[in-house]
Amino acid sequence: MMSSSARSLANILTDFTPKRVPDERIAVFTLPRETAGFAATDDHRPDDIVEQIDHEANVKEAFEAGREAGRAEAAALFEAEKVRLGREFETQLASAETLFLEQTANRLAEQMEQGLSRVAEDMAARAAQVLAPLVEDHLRGQIVEVFSDEVMRLVRGREGLALEVRGPAHLLVALRKRDDMMALNCKFVEEDQAELSLNLDEVAIETRLGRLLETIRRAGT
Repeated sequence: MMSSSARSLANILTDFTPKRVPDERIAVFTLPRETAGFAATDDHRPDDIVEQIDHEANVKEAFEAGREAGRAEAAALFEAEKVRLGREFETQLASAETLFLEQTANRLAEQMEQGLSRVAEDMAARAAQVLAPLVEDHLRGQIVEVFSDEVMRLVRGREGLALEVRGPAHLLVALRKRDDMMALNCKFVEEDQAELSLNLDEVAIETRLGRLLETIRRAGT
C-alpha cells in the first residue's frame, strides 16, 4: 500500500490549483548591470539611444519619401514617353497614309495613261483600217497622174514613138482612162508587179506606190 508521504507527494505533483506563495518565500536572482552589458556608459546614454531611434525614423521617412518621389517621377516619365510615342506613331501613320495616297494616285495616273494610250492606239489602228482603202485609192490616182505627166514630158516633141508601159492591171486600167496617154502610140503590158514602169531610150520611169501601200497596210494592222 502507498504510504502517506507518497500520497502527499503525488497530490502535490498532480495538483495544478493556483496557490498564493508568500513573498518571503520568493527569491529573485539577477546579474549586475555591468556584468549583463547594460551599463549606462557615456557611449550608450539614454539620450543617445533616443537620438539614434529618431535618426533611424528620419532615415526611414526619407527613404519612403524618396521612393514615393521616384515612383512619381517614373510615372511622369512614363506618361511623357507614352505621349511622345503616341505622337510619333500618329506622325508615322500620317506619313504612311500620305505615301499610300501618293503611290495610289501615281499608279492610277500611270494606269490611266497606259489605258488612254492603248485606246488611242486602238482608235488609230481602227481609223487606219477604215481609211486605208480610201488612202490607197487616192494614192493610186495620184501616182497614175504623176506617171502620165512624166511620160508626156519625156515624149514631148517626139511624137510617133512606140511606148510600152508595164504594170498591174488596176493601174493600167486607170492609165487607159486618161486621154493624154491614149493619144500616144503606147502599148500596155500587164505584169505581176506593184509598180508602173516605162523604158524610153536610156530613161526609165517607175513608180514607188507599192512601198507606200505596204506602209499604210502595216499601220492598219
